[in-house]
Amino acid sequence: YVNARGTRTGETADAADATLVLRRLNFLLDLWNVDRDAAYAELFETFALVAGDQDMTIGPTGSGAQWVTTAAQRPVSVDAANLILNTSTPSSRIPIRIISYAEWAGISVRDDEDSVPTYLYYEPSWPLGIVHLWPEPTITYDVELVSRGTLAQATLAGTFNMPPGYYSAAMLTTAEDVSPSFGRQVQPIAELRAREARAKVFEA
Repeated sequence: YVNARGTRTGETADAADATLVLRRLNFLLDLWNVDRDAAYAELFETFALVAGDQDMTIGPTGSGAQWVTTAAQRPVSVDAANLILNTSTPSSRIPIRIISYAEWAGISVRDDEDSVPTYLYYEPSWPLGIVHLWPEPTITYDVELVSRGTLAQATLAGTFNMPPGYYSAAMLTTAEDVSPSFGRQVQPIAELRAREARAKVFEA
């Protein structure tokens, strides 16, 4: 077919079309990042405590965060944490309880100190997250955080690099979204395929 700008199926899209489709794809990936079922990986990362520092910023390389994550942005959530007692061989892990905002706000004496922090509250600020620990650590142990991985934004020059199923789900869903912009009605078979692709990704 010929779209609104005159490009035929199989031809290379012009710059305006390519930019539009890329923007819609990245809108989609951004939306999926708030859906826990869309995450395909949990990140296990280790960071060093700073004695006397109860609040640690966390974010990607170049963000200026105290804890630098390998992810493209600060964690969406921290789902588990362990204190690594690295002063002995072999090292051992002690779980740190993840608490809610209400529980963190309910701690009456916030600046208690101890060698072993037992609670962690994660504040998903932007662009950096903040990891709050209680009690305030006095020894430089390591902390292992388990956080939800996020889907990276796409670029025109980049390669789509995600697990099986994500390419189909993203391509078909983006096609659904952009079709009206090119004067095309989404066909029922296309809607069905997009729905099936998303179900396989989110329910895997």
